[in-house]
Amino acid sequence: MPEGGAMAGIYWLALAVALLVAELATGTFFCVALAASAAAAAAVACFTQDLLWQVGCAALLAILFCSFLALWKKRPPIAAQGNPDIGRSVRVDRWESGRATVRYRGADWDAVLKEGCAPVPGICVIAGFDSNTLILEPLDKGGTHA
Repeated sequence: MPEGGAMAGIYWLALAVALLVAELATGTFFCVALAASAAAAAAVACFTQDLLWQVGCAALLAILFCSFLALWKKRPPIAAQGNPDIGRSVRVDRWESGRATVRYRGADWDAVLKEGCAPVPGICVIAGFDSNTLILEPLDKGGTHA
């Protein structure tokens, strides 16, 4: 029969596996953090039979990992951070049936006019994207809306 430390290590590893299985159902990564903490406690169990050290290690790492995950999940998604291209200006030489080709960032882009705006050549501002097509709004909004 294994020694007490090895037996405790097996229990910690069994807990880690159970938490990984639970993670498959939740998909939150918090169970992965707890499983990593339990695996670390299993490693500590190989060196000492003192349950206080094992539980302390698991608790400390669980707090650190879960705190990191909580902070990581609070950060805004990339789409919510805004697109740096929005608000940049481009020059439209001519509109054809509500569409234009403009030069932006060294490449030719297809562009459409934002709904409710009149197709007037000149400087326009990027108001959004529709896939790879720029949605433009005239810079001079006064008198250019239909």
